[in-house]
Amino acid sequence: MVKHRLGSVAAVLALSWLGILFHDFRHFGGPSPQASIPALVIALVLFFAWWRFPQRQRVVSMIMVTFGVLWLLAAIFSVMPLRIWWFVPEQTLSHYTTHMVWSATQLPLIWVMVSQIRRSGRRGSTSSNARRMA
Repeated sequence: MVKHRLGSVAAVLALSWLGILFHDFRHFGGPSPQASIPALVIALVLFFAWWRFPQRQRVVSMIMVTFGVLWLLAAIFSVMPLRIWWFVPEQTLSHYTTHMVWSATQLPLIWVMVSQIRRSGRRGSTSSNARRMA
């Protein structure tokens, strides 16, 4: 069970990062020092923390969900020509498709980590109920 979860978490973090990298290759021609490179470092640190500190998995899982939601929002809103941007995003079908792929690669990370948080919450509430009844 633990190996299965380890593989799932590694896979969804990798997929999330690959979505960012896909965007950077399509838009910039390679890894970006503003996006995919820092995202790789963050993903590796989060995975290591989740794996090596099981007592903190719930907190790290919440951080991973936050990471996925932020990247999802970035993928959705950074393609829009909003006044808040210091750049003018390309308004082509190719660019919209790139952002759709980037968005889609964030969803498994969010889904898997929210599911894990819910599972760990149920285990925690069961053990605390058992302590109260004793």
